[in-house]
Amino acid sequence: MEITDILLTVIAAGLAFSTTLLTFQLRALSRRIDRAKDRADKRAAEDRARAAEDRARAAEDRAANKADHDKLFQLVAGLQGDVKVLRDRSDRSDRSDSAG
Repeated sequence: MEITDILLTVIAAGLAFSTTLLTFQLRALSRRIDRAKDRADKRAAEDRARAAEDRARAAEDRAANKADHDKLFQLVAGLQGDVKVLRDRSDRSDRSDSAG
């Protein structure tokens, strides 16, 4: 009986030690997973913030481009008016030269 009791005690101690080691390993693994999740969440938040900044910058660029576009069209319309006036003057000048 003494040998059986000793073996049972040794086996129980081995199981307790193994269980403790497994628990320690599982906790360490769980902490690493949590840290990896935190890093991934932080990266995702930074990516979302960057995307929002990019969208805001793109909206500003579109507004600036539209303003430039409108200004350009106004300038072109002004030039077209000036060209029309010059053509009318030229046509009148040609008619007066040929009449005279």
